[in-house]
Amino acid sequence: MGRHKIPAELQKLRGTARADRPRASSVEVSMKITDLKDYSRVSGYGNLTPRAKRIYRRVCQDLFTAGMLQRDQLYQLIIYATEYDTYLACCEDIAKNGMYVARYNDVGDVSGTIVNPAYAIRNRAYTAIASIGAKYGFTPVDRQRIRQQAEGGSKIAEVLNVFVNNAQRNEKELPDNQ
Repeated sequence: MGRHKIPAELQKLRGTARADRPRASSVEVSMKITDLKDYSRVSGYGNLTPRAKRIYRRVCQDLFTAGMLQRDQLYQLIIYATEYDTYLACCEDIAKNGMYVARYNDVGDVSGTIVNPAYAIRNRAYTAIASIGAKYGFTPVDRQRIRQQAEGGSKIAEVLNVFVNNAQRNEKELPDNQ
């Protein structure tokens, strides 16, 4: 059994952190994905639609290229791909059926119009996409922040710049692959 490990942050606050003791950084290295095939070995991947799988694979490839892909992020990226697919499906529904759809009464007669339910679902999916995407630099604001860091010449910014360039390429290619 043994004692539970005290987090490094708490050790620093207490003043009991020692340089000769190993840190949690060894755990972080093991979380990095070293083989690109590992991204499909996560539960939930088999339940994705073909379009969501393409989105998931592309995001994983970009994060892997930038050296930012970790095992614990895969579940969040599955949610991202699912929400992105939902967003695109709702956009297709709105394009097909319009912003307003007919409302029927108990008899089956048209009694008016209502806002297409896909509109509300699309908005919720967009919120989830923006929330998750902001963590990985998928939004324009985060890309701008990364570009500004890259101009400064830091090593982290150079790695993130690779990801930004891949994300811009993917934005142009993704709608064609639907």
